[in-house]
Amino acid sequence: MIYLKGKKAMTSINAFIQCRMSSRRLPGKSIALISGIPMVKFMHDRVRKSQRINEIIILTSNHSSDDALAKICEQNHIKVFRGNLTDVLDRFYNASKVFPSENIIRLTGDCPLIDHTIIDNLINLHLHKKSTYTSNTEPPTFPDGMDIEIFKTSLLQDTHEQAQLSYEREHVTPFMKKKLFINKHNFKNTTDLSSVRLTVDHKEDLHLINQIVNKLGDNTSMKEVIELLNSNANLKEINKGIKRNEGLITSYKKGLD
Repeated sequence: MIYLKGKKAMTSINAFIQCRMSSRRLPGKSIALISGIPMVKFMHDRVRKSQRINEIIILTSNHSSDDALAKICEQNHIKVFRGNLTDVLDRFYNASKVFPSENIIRLTGDCPLIDHTIIDNLINLHLHKKSTYTSNTEPPTFPDGMDIEIFKTSLLQDTHEQAQLSYEREHVTPFMKKKLFINKHNFKNTTDLSSVRLTVDHKEDLHLINQIVNKLGDNTSMKEVIELLNSNANLKEINKGIKRNEGLITSYKKGLD
């Protein structure tokens, strides 16, 4: 799984973690507690362990529904940017002007067990290949909840100008991924773990994550989580049957305008 080891990247890389309180399936999940810690802070602290990221910014909306989320970020000295609620692409674009960098990592705030070593190895691949867009989701071989994308800020700017469909605006990167003339790469896991679900979209997901953290602690790695799940069939049953990328699929079907 380790792609490249070396010195810290000599290019600027910011991580944007998009969060909101108005989830249709699990309202308020961004500040739901994981081992007594609001999920937004829990995830931020795990991403902060990366050796490659310059700044981490929580991207939420300027809608009043996200006031509580923004307040928790401020209380915990976490950088936060507020923008358009539904046009998340616009939110990313405007955040990139306030927090400029050469490359942007896109993470979603419902992935509290994100592993910083996977982030760093994906960054290494992106830089080594001089890539424009790199992810570990095309096709996915990591668990749902370990999804990472990194792209050049110049690609974000082009996408902001050209993307038209509502689901492209809401989910930020679909238009990028269908562009023909970009240098694109995928970071592949050594074992296909795409059937494992470690994201938080439902109350069952939140229950599973809390069970994992209670057993393994805050700093557990993906490898340790997989070993725990493989040795405990009851844990796997907690959120069994929930489809991957439900939100994206629903948005795509509804937003083909």
